[in-house]
Amino acid sequence: MTKQPFDVNKFRAVHIGGWSLLWSIYQDNKPFHKSKIFWCSIAGTTVAFVTIIITEKEIFGVIEYLSAKIVEIMPDILGFNLGAYVLLIGLNSQSILDKITIAQKNSDFSLFQKMSSVFAVSILIQAIALIYGYGAQTVIEIGSDVKVTFLFAKWVNIVSFIGLAFFSFFSVVTIPQIIFNIFQFGQMLHYNIAIERMVRENAIVKSERPKKNKSSRKLKR
Repeated sequence: MTKQPFDVNKFRAVHIGGWSLLWSIYQDNKPFHKSKIFWCSIAGTTVAFVTIIITEKEIFGVIEYLSAKIVEIMPDILGFNLGAYVLLIGLNSQSILDKITIAQKNSDFSLFQKMSSVFAVSILIQAIALIYGYGAQTVIEIGSDVKVTFLFAKWVNIVSFIGLAFFSFFSVVTIPQIIFNIFQFGQMLHYNIAIERMVRENAIVKSERPKKNKSSRKLKR
């Protein structure tokens, strides 16, 4: 089998920074709109919206409550996610890095890049949710005395609620995925360290094994 020549331009292209490359790496395994987290967030938003309609709750009050909760809990979720991301980036085992920085089969990206993209996109979504929450809180405080038509206010409230609900659901549903990724990363780390230890121990046993001399071989005949 002929080895493919090293393409410098292609190598550089998959290692540049930028949102477009981040999105390409994130979607390398599965498109965003086909992920379970996306559809769970859509389902949660839909159920919440239908519940508001059925119970005839005031949507503005729900927006006020939801934005306050986002501003309250989202910094903690972001901190947890950032800590997990630092754990991945701070990996200093050269042998493991050598293995997970190789491009995977039928892909231009390595496992390290894919894991990194999952953390980065989840952090981005949570940051958007936090900004959305702060924005909603600011508009509620500043724009409380602004007079607008009923129809305009109704549509603004609907769009605001859908955005807040989707990003908050996505941020919360992402937590189990991050926990699983941390566990998977820990398992991979443990596996490689255990293999390296067993190889070293096996090498030590072989080196310490006594060699048979000629006299001993003659005695056994």
